[in-house]
Formats: sequence, structure tokens, C-alpha cells
Amino acid sequence: MLSSFAPYTTIHLASGLYLTNGYAAGVTGGWQPKRGQRIVGAGIDVTTLKLTPGATVGALYFAIGADDAAQVNEFEAADMTIDCNLAGQSAAVAAGAIKVYGTHIRIRRIRAIHFGTQTTAQRGVAIVTAGAFPDYPEPFDCVVEDCILDLPFLNNVRETACITFAGGERPGDGVMAHHKGCVVRNCFIDCKYSNNEVPISTISFSNSATGTVLTKVPHNLVANQWVVITGAVINGVLPNDINGSFTATPVVSDTYRFTITSANSQPANPTGDMYINRPPSRRVAIQNLSVSGTVATLTTITPHNRVPGENVVLNNVLVNGSPANAFNAAFPITQASQIVSPTVLQFTISPNPGTPVVTNAWIGVDFYAIVTNGGRGVIVEGNRILNTTFGLYRDTWGTKDVVVRDNYFYNVLAAVYEKMGQVSGGDVNQQPTRVGSTLTQNGALAVFTTSQPHGFPVGMTVSVAGALVGGSLLNPYNGSFQIATVPSPTSFTYAMSTDPGANASGSPTANGQSAVSLVRNKTLATFTTSAAHGLSFHDAVAVAGATPSAYNGTFAVASVPSPTSFTYIMASDPASNASGSFAFGALWQVGRLVIENNIIELVLTIITTGFDPPTGVRLDRKPSTPAAPASPYIFGQVVIRGNVVRHADNASDPTLAPLAIYLNSCEGAIVEENVIKLDRTHPMEFTACGAVKFFNNQAVSGALIQGYDAVAAQFVNELTTDADLSALLAT
Repeated sequence: MLSSFAPYTTIHLASGLYLTNGYAAGVTGGWQPKRGQRIVGAGIDVTTLKLTPGATVGALYFAIGADDAAQVNEFEAADMTIDCNLAGQSAAVAAGAIKVYGTHIRIRRIRAIHFGTQTTAQRGVAIVTAGAFPDYPEPFDCVVEDCILDLPFLNNVRETACITFAGGERPGDGVMAHHKGCVVRNCFIDCKYSNNEVPISTISFSNSATGTVLTKVPHNLVANQWVVITGAVINGVLPNDINGSFTATPVVSDTYRFTITSANSQPANPTGDMYINRPPSRRVAIQNLSVSGTVATLTTITPHNRVPGENVVLNNVLVNGSPANAFNAAFPITQASQIVSPTVLQFTISPNPGTPVVTNAWIGVDFYAIVTNGGRGVIVEGNRILNTTFGLYRDTWGTKDVVVRDNYFYNVLAAVYEKMGQVSGGDVNQQPTRVGSTLTQNGALAVFTTSQPHGFPVGMTVSVAGALVGGSLLNPYNGSFQIATVPSPTSFTYAMSTDPGANASGSPTANGQSAVSLVRNKTLATFTTSAAHGLSFHDAVAVAGATPSAYNGTFAVASVPSPTSFTYIMASDPASNASGSFAFGALWQVGRLVIENNIIELVLTIITTGFDPPTGVRLDRKPSTPAAPASPYIFGQVVIRGNVVRHADNASDPTLAPLAIYLNSCEGAIVEENVIKLDRTHPMEFTACGAVKFFNNQAVSGALIQGYDAVAAQFVNELTTDADLSALLAT
């Protein structure tokens, strides 16, 4: 029925349940929305659109979806619940609510439930829009607002993104596209698992191993049904033997009571915010993993919360130092005998992958609340994000500008997590693979020196005039240029298209400022490509495979003479043009990032070593082999201000590992007016950054918290401490 409506039609769905075959890329059947259509229900949980089973293994189905190239501009979906119905799918697929790309798109007052993925071929996605790709028109003004995303599928096999602004680059040449002016606003995202959850009033053990559970509402359990108990506390501790997976024995003629059997006699009755069938969705650390024959026995540090009919997903198990092994996969739990205890379970694996190392391994799947790939002017504001691994997550594609403000993050591993700096088209060692045509030193770098500080920043356009070569003004020194680097307050450089053959004479000026000297050197490399490279001024680019080696490394683009050529500045004169199979690749960067006025409440540490600890804001650089230099930086201008960072439920973390802010490879950052309540003595750290300034960040007691240089292993001064020092020296 929905496929029969014309473009620019408003489709009203009255109260009730509507079944849809939806849409999946490359799958015949189903339907797609059209440009200008409005699909409007009678209200959340009044109108429900439910995805029917899809039969194509590995496909990603959406209840409302369209092809990437469809460009469904001026589309709106509003006022309904979309049941992605992943548990009801007939094949191993992924299921989401809405996928519509284009311009002027509105997704409002939509509740998406039961989304996720049962196939390793597809990441789970609930709502995805924008769709910026180089071969299609640039999308802009896509808004997702006042939506609810909760009740994710209980049995995913890999990560799921709740709301995504899609973008990407062309695989062949790496040319990037960006969506513009897209917003996620006032949405509620809660990735807590829930399977007919019931609150618990009391659990009574009477100094025995058998506990009687009294629920606040009828539990509706049958004999030997598996349940997961969470939130039971004894003497301030969550004991592993009364939280986790148990079989329930209902008390006859009492719909509020059932019994469980613990492995140990309990010294007291537990208290706390106790539930059945509301297990947390966060990662669970692995304590031990062994294999006997084809049976693997897994022990977790805290309850695994798995029951028969579900799977267990292992991550970051190493064999011979590598995670590329058969342990890191999803394994079914089909029999009750596989649940040995709340912290021990078994699964079948064959052949044996080898001796596992589980120091930094965990079970579970990740949830990303919001993913904003490839954006200009993205705004994430006013959202409430609960029980996700990451709030705002990004590890792919370059992004220009993002503002994250006035959000509430609860029980997250990180509110903002960005691990960027990967090489576009790079190999496993993050080395470039896009082969170039020529690599020469035909141009030259001009070095303009002034007598007084010039005040010019990198990227500013200057007009150079008055430079003479051989008595003539007709030479490459003169013209308009973007400043490539600022080596000192009294010097700057720019790229010339050709070598003038000599240093300049005469009376050169730049925007009216006179030169003390204007000289050239042969450290400017010109890289020519066979197809458009997609790079812009000051983008970071990796070059490898050239001889002499001075051409190789990671550089900032100094100029873009044409769509198929760019220049960069080498550390030394290579003395010849390059030979060899040289290649290039852009580094994925973030231009400008503002993170302000958010409340961030972190989970406690799950893995104590070898993995990033809980962190309020983490801006990090992807490692490469060989290691990349500090500059060019991956993050441009960063402002982090007015945020509150603490642990969920005002907890304390004895590991002292969690951080409020961690910055790596930021060209410039201002961190100010944040309030932090964490146990670590230096909760704000940075490494390999340019200019980072801290001001008036405080503990809840009002004590000043200084930034900490993790490489130098020392605190850094800020305006407050500098003022105190000046006052002391003046006395």
C-alpha cells in the first residue's frame, strides 16, 4: 500500500498495528518512500509500524528505507513507534527503523525498538539519514528530534549505532563528501536491555543458599525459567553469586514469589535497586578462558548475564599477540548445562584457535548513541543518553565541525569518543596505498621574515608584492598565497608554483608588512595524482614508498595547485625528484569541535589495563606503524567547557583509572570551567598536542584541577596558577 502513494503526499496512519516488508539494499520486494512524502502516525505507541521477517542472510532491513541514490528530499516521518522486530526475523539479518538520505529531512517523535543485528556482515543501525557521498548532491538540513530509541535487541552479534548521519568517501580515490547543518536534538536513547523486566521488593536468604524473591508486581514465571537478577547489594558490594543468571522456582499459588539457589549461603539479605530480566548492556571483563577438546569454559569477573537461547560475544581475545582468531566471535548458548554459574559458561569451538590471552578481553556488544560521519556544522544538543558504550562516537571519515552541548550522558564508557587519524585507503599498518603519478621538487617554499611579530595565522591569505628577482617583479614570490606554516612570530612560509631560482631582493611586503628577508628553499614537494585527490589546504596527508626518503612521512598540505596535485613541506631538501612506487592517503581529521555544558556520568572501570578507561571526553589518534609524528595534528580547534564529569550514581572507582578529559594530537584546545568528581589525581591529560590551555577547572570542593602533560609527567600552569605565581614573585 505505501508504495502506491505519489511524491509530496501526506500519509496518515491511524492508531493500530501496521506490518511492512520495509526495505533492504539489493533485496527485491518491499517499498521505498518518495520525495516530499510525510508519513505521520497518531502518536508514539498509538501507531506502530512493525517490520515483517526478512529472508536474505546478511541484509540490513529498515521499516522505512530507500536506496543511497534515491535522495528523498523534503521527507518527514513522525508520531509513531517502529518495531524493528529483530527477534522475529527469519534469517541472520540486521534490522533498523529508518534510512532516508537527502536534504530537508525531518524525523520527529519516532520511537524505535528491537533494533540491532544478528549478522556479522552488518553493523546494527536504528535511524540513519543525511547520506553524504561524492557522487550524489550534498545533503543538508537533516534533523532527528524528540525521538525515543530503547529496548534494543537482546542478542546482537556486533555493535549497533542508534542515530547516524551517514557520510563517506569514494573508495577508489578517497574524495570525501560532507553533509551540512544536520542536528540531533532532544532525543532519548537508552540501550539498557529489558526482557519483561520486573522490579524486586526483597530477597530473603535466612542464612542459607536458597533465596525467596518477592516481586513488586506479578512475575509471570514458569517452573525452571531462566531469569537474570541485577542490583542486589550486600554490605555495599554486588555479590556475583546472587546477581546474574538463575533458574526460578515459582512458589505455588503466589504470583509474587519465586526461589533461586545461590552457590553459597548468604550472610544477609540484599538490598538495592533490584530487578529480574533487566541486565546491563555494558561490557563484561573476562577473567579466564580455557579449551578442553571442543568445549571452551569462560569465566567473567562480574556476572555474564547470559541465559539459554542467547549468545555470548567475545572481544579482544589474543592468540600469539593477535585478535584475528576464532575466539572473537558470537557463540550460541543452546542448553541449560552451558550456564555453569552466574560467572561461568561454556560454548563449543572447533578447531581450537590456540592459547588465549584474556588480559584485556571482554564479552558483550557495543552501542553507539550518535555517529556523525563527515559533517559540516553538526549539532548534537539536548539529548539524554543512557546505558550506551559511547555517547558520540567516531572512528571513520573526516569531519569539519561538530557542536555537542547540553546533553546528559548516564552510565557510559565515554560521552565523546573519537579515535581518528586513520589513513584513507591505508593498509593494516596505516600506510598509504593510493599510487601517485609524479613526485617532484619543481616548486619552492618561500620564507618571509619580518622585523616585528606579523600576527598572521596558518591559512591566512597574504598578498606579497615588491619582490625582485634579477631586477624584475615578474617572479613567483609575488602574488596571493595561503600561509603554509608559521615557524616563529616573525616568519611565515608559503608555497610557490615554480622555483624563482634565487632569493628575493627589492622591498617585499606582505599585507603591508615589510620583509627583513624573503628567501626560498627546495623543501616543497609536489605530488601529482592520476585522479582527483580531494585534498584541501592544511589537510593531513601520508606519503610512503618514495626515494629519497625525505619525501616520506606525514605532512600538512601546503597548497593545492589543481584537483590532481598538491604540495607539502619536507623536513630537508631531497636534492632530486622522487622515484619508486610512491603512494599517498589523506588522514581522517576533525576540524573544529565544541563540547560544552554536558553532564557526563561514567561507568566504573571494566578492564584495568590495555584498554581505554572510562573517560568523559576522549580525543585520540589511531596508532600506526611506524608511529606518526605529532604534527600535523588530527584534531584542529577544540573547546571543552562547562561540563560536569562524575561516575554514575555518585560511585567511586578504586582503580583510579577513569579520566574526565584525554586529548591526543590536538592542534589547539581550550579546556575551561569544567567540574570534575573522579578519584584520579590528574583527571585531565593530554599528549602530543600543540597549544593546550586550561582555566578554572574545579573539583566539587572548589579545588583547582590542573591539566597534566602525560609525556612530561607533570602538571601544566594555567591563568590561575600563573597569576598566583606572579603575585608571589611581586611580594
